Amino acid sequence: MTEASRAARSAGSLSMSALKEFLKQPPPQALLTAAAFLVLMIGAIAVRHELLLRSGRELILAVRPVDPREILMGHYVQLAYVAGDPRQLEGLIDPDDGPRLREALAGDGGTVWAVFDVRTSPAAELVSIMLSAPSTLDEGRIAMKVSAMMTEIYPDAAPAKDGEEIAPPPPIPAIAIRVGPDRYYADQKEAEALEAALRSGDRSLSAILSISAGGEASLRGLKADQERILPGWF
Repeated sequence: MTEASRAARSAGSLSMSALKEFLKQPPPQALLTAAAFLVLMIGAIAVRHELLLRSGRELILAVRPVDPREILMGHYVQLAYVAGDPRQLEGLIDPDDGPRLREALAGDGGTVWAVFDVRTSPAAELVSIMLSAPSTLDEGRIAMKVSAMMTEIYPDAAPAKDGEEIAPPPPIPAIAIRVGPDRYYADQKEAEALEAALRSGDRSLSAILSISAGGEASLRGLKADQERILPGWF
């Protein structure tokens, strides 16, 4: 063995010995403090979510399935809210608010308040859109903070008569809102059963939301026909 090889082997032994000694030492106080803070933060988030679920007003909205499960992300039912479909501005907002709303939602959109009537069955109905939180609401309505953007609806053209060409009608200004949360996680068996029932059209599906006083929405569970499907921990 050459002198260089002996030196390299000796240096390697010293490095391994130093590493072992370092690992035997207790972790620095700063690391323990950071780990404890992280655990407390995660616990606080979980508690806040639980409180929002239990204390908020219940809102049931009709949904339709989009993509039931994704292996890499775990088993879940992807939901698209019917209330999020583009609809005409007329009837949803005060005519005087139209210009301000278009300006506020120009480009990438913004945040608005969606007001739902919970007295309709089997799910609540979107009845108005507001730029700011409503000052008062009667007991039959719930306001939720949502993302929104301006879009257009293209109505169907009237049928042609006697070979006459009819120009397509102009697009109608509309608004689309993003209602969420949009994923319900379930085990594989439950997700597959929901997928089969929903895609066959045998059962209607609604999302059971909890709306906080600040307009935040949390997903409590699903409602398939009259059956409430809630996570086991709720």
